[in-house]
Amino acid sequence: MSAHFIKGVAILAGVFVVIPVVLFFVLRRLVRPLIRAQEGSAVNPQITPTGFIFYGLQVLFMVVCPAAYSLDPQGRLGGLLHTTDGIVGAILIFTVGGRIGESALRRAGYPVVRSKVDRNI
Repeated sequence: MSAHFIKGVAILAGVFVVIPVVLFFVLRRLVRPLIRAQEGSAVNPQITPTGFIFYGLQVLFMVVCPAAYSLDPQGRLGGLLHTTDGIVGAILIFTVGGRIGESALRRAGYPVVRSKVDRNI
């Protein structure tokens, strides 16, 4: 492996893994006292493991579509996204399909988020 490849992987790992994780824990530590002050609030959801997978797939969708649009405009997905119908379809799949998927998972007993009303933060 070349030095450029290793440097590139290190930069990508830092940008997409280390920085978001550090940012998450720093912001969580800063916001936690504010949330504890509002313990009775119903707006304290907790993302479940199913939710992490679900939202991860949505992020993957949001990465793949623009990548296919710009990197492979002559391919199947890139060509489809270069049409008006393809853009509208991708937006509908993301919004409506995401909502239907979330509802289906909740009905199947795998909620995407859980309320923290009864729990101590």
